[in-house]
Amino acid sequence: MIGLISRLSAKVSDLSLLVRCAWLNGCLLVVLAAALAIASVQEGVGNTQAVLVAFAICTVAANAALILSLSLKAPGGLGVLGGSLVGMALPLAAGMILQQRGGELAQAGVFGWIVVFYLAALIVKTLLVAPTGSAGASPSTGSKSETPSRVDPTCQAGA
Repeated sequence: MIGLISRLSAKVSDLSLLVRCAWLNGCLLVVLAAALAIASVQEGVGNTQAVLVAFAICTVAANAALILSLSLKAPGGLGVLGGSLVGMALPLAAGMILQQRGGELAQAGVFGWIVVFYLAALIVKTLLVAPTGSAGASPSTGSKSETPSRVDPTCQAGA
């Protein structure tokens, strides 16, 4: 499993910003299709509208966050932090405003759909932005840092 993840992350690090945005939008479209299928069988008039509004809000926020995270080359990961802030603040603020206003969208559960699309976008963004590298590698030598094994002299073979 770890080998698969390291191979995928090596391939992701070679992708351009445009391709990463396309992957993000493609994955969100898959979630949209599933959400629309669920909303169509639920009772209520505004379910489809709530899903589409939540999709639009989270897609804009996720793309802005991805672009900020990959474009800002700030030290210490500040670009990723700024992207994450935008990616979380926009859907949260929009969801709170829509919920406070009430009406058809709030009754149809727009805030819940925003959470669904936000979490889906968060997973995909994390996979597209996460730094790649070998786990356990020492920065100075590039090899795994291990403590030497100690052999107990009283447990020797043949004694």
